[in-house]
Amino acid sequence: MKRQLNNLWVSFKSVWVSFKSLDLIFDFSQGNGNKKVFLLSGDVHCAAIFQLRKKESDARVYQLTSSAITYAKNLPSWLVKKQVEDTGLLSGRDDIEFKRLSPVEAINNFSIITVEPAGDDVLVHFDLYGRPKKDKGMLMYERLSM
Repeated sequence: MKRQLNNLWVSFKSVWVSFKSLDLIFDFSQGNGNKKVFLLSGDVHCAAIFQLRKKESDARVYQLTSSAITYAKNLPSWLVKKQVEDTGLLSGRDDIEFKRLSPVEAINNFSIITVEPAGDDVLVHFDLYGRPKKDKGMLMYERLSM
């Protein structure tokens, strides 16, 4: 997210709307027994899973990110991974912390999300696939269940 907020395409108004939307999402989660909220995102040239936590709240928001599998211009993995931080504060917000929960995959990645009933709740599986540098086949890289 830090990189998105520094993106030249982002205007002040869109950043404000994003922050306001994020506040509403956290309020929704907390107002509903801290239900998990999942945000699906893409077009950032890598795949990873992040947890967002608002200080002074038990609400959790998860960002599940995956690029288009057909993205042709593969950026060097080392460069992409260097840009994605493990933990920190959301840029412009000192009340929202983020934590990366998965490895970062930069080459021809895609994800499959499955949802299973689990009593009064659901179990969400996020399967992250990517292509290792030396292997031309696709390989399941990481599974995270929440």
